[in-house]
Amino acid sequence: LFVIIALLPLFFNKGIHIQPKDSHERAKKADVFYFFARRSIWKQIGFLFLYYSGLIGTLAMLKPWLVDLGYDMKEIGVMSGVAGTFVGFLSSFAGGMIVRRIGRFRARILFAVFVLIATLYFLGLSYVHPTTTLLYSGIFLLWGSYGMATIVVYTTAMDCVRPGREGTDFTIQTVITHLSGMLMAILSGKIADHTGYHGLFFFEASIALVSLLYIITVFRKEKSTI
Repeated sequence: LFVIIALLPLFFNKGIHIQPKDSHERAKKADVFYFFARRSIWKQIGFLFLYYSGLIGTLAMLKPWLVDLGYDMKEIGVMSGVAGTFVGFLSSFAGGMIVRRIGRFRARILFAVFVLIATLYFLGLSYVHPTTTLLYSGIFLLWGSYGMATIVVYTTAMDCVRPGREGTDFTIQTVITHLSGMLMAILSGKIADHTGYHGLFFFEASIALVSLLYIITVFRKEKSTI
């Protein structure tokens, strides 16, 4: 229902016109492989693999952790599924405005810092028996970081598309982020099983730190142009 409502402005906006593309610029099946042939794209691929990793593992194990803390399904649904998702929505909206104001390079770093703070916060919570208020704060921080990170991931993905192959290139990058998320969710479950939640959140914080350092190092040359 909400998706249909979101599409209504497109249905009633008669002023939208899509520029036709030249036939020789249309994507081919081989363009999927040519996407990886560009040397310049690999730094973006590394970014896509790392940027979500510190969050996805924490998000994947958040509900099992809340169960172990004694919360029931209704409470978890309200905390993460309702309140957390709503904060993610608000932060996505705010993230879009932040990217427009400070640019992609600074937004990558700023949002990566928020991700690192979120993972460190949960690492600290794992050493105490957190109150509901502390958990809500962590969930808001986690979902807020995720919402902002989503904006900068998809925005920078469009910077890396080739003319005439925008849909193909954007889809490939989306698949990479989801593949990274699935692998991280599986790995997080294994780590939590062997090391407990202390080890899990320490691992997630380490990945978030690596992601931040990666952005500062690899994308430093783009600071003046993006």
